[in-house]
Amino acid sequence: MKAKLTSLVLAAAMMMSLIGCEARETNSGNVQQSSSSKQKVVVVVVDKKTKAPVKDAKVYVVGNETAYITDEMGKTKEIEVDLNKGYFERYSDEVKKIIRSGFLSIVVVKEGYGKHLEMDYCIYPGSSISIVKAEISSGTKHTVNYNKPDVSYIENLVKSYEKYEGQGNNAGSMVKYKIAVKDQNNRPLEGVKIVIPEIMMSTKTDKKGLCEFEVPYDKTTNDNYPVKKEYGEITILAYKEGYAFSTVLGAHVKQGGKDNSAQIKMKQSKNFKVDYSLCEPDEEWINLLMNYYK
Repeated sequence: MKAKLTSLVLAAAMMMSLIGCEARETNSGNVQQSSSSKQKVVVVVVDKKTKAPVKDAKVYVVGNETAYITDEMGKTKEIEVDLNKGYFERYSDEVKKIIRSGFLSIVVVKEGYGKHLEMDYCIYPGSSISIVKAEISSGTKHTVNYNKPDVSYIENLVKSYEKYEGQGNNAGSMVKYKIAVKDQNNRPLEGVKIVIPEIMMSTKTDKKGLCEFEVPYDKTTNDNYPVKKEYGEITILAYKEGYAFSTVLGAHVKQGGKDNSAQIKMKQSKNFKVDYSLCEPDEEWINLLMNYYK
């Protein structure tokens, strides 16, 4: 099954396409370091159509088996959560040190409504309470909201690997992965540097705009979820002078190697611009996850 995609547009003018993923762009932002990994949150559940609060909904924080029940205002009590920052362990120390935010995923269950997954909600540690809003719909099997990552995280990720050169690490079970890069006129782009941070590897596209390499089939990158994905995930960073940078988050790596490929389009740019895409999980995994929560 091909990965679906979620798009985020945070600045103007760049195109990139990825098999199963759609590209968008970021603005610059300042990042401050934070050592805290805990935060208090309140989840507010509302009817998506009427916007009315939903009472007696069960709210699960992924990684915690406790069901928190919403009151007449659709709110849970204050919940102290451990922010999932393990996602960033795949990256360099430079990236890990400057990431302020963590991820939090929430599942909402209410009779008469479809189950709802609020996936990778961005939470910032601090003294104030974070409010997470979840909209649920009646008459549906389930709904999923894929949240955008911190903009500064994307930009710092790109900057930290811009000058990186490396042969990569053999990380156990390896499978082939192929990338094709073209410009905005659909012509192959030679000499595009591709970096895969998870295995500290860089390579360049040939005259046909192609590169092929081996990546680990590693499912340990999927943190906290009680149901594991049957595929691995990697990050793809693409660099070429005179072009906007391209980033792919969560590109799927399948064990058999079938469909382990991506197509990227890059547009010329004189300024620092980052176009990125977020690949959604397979629907089969979403179904298994939703069935886990009652």
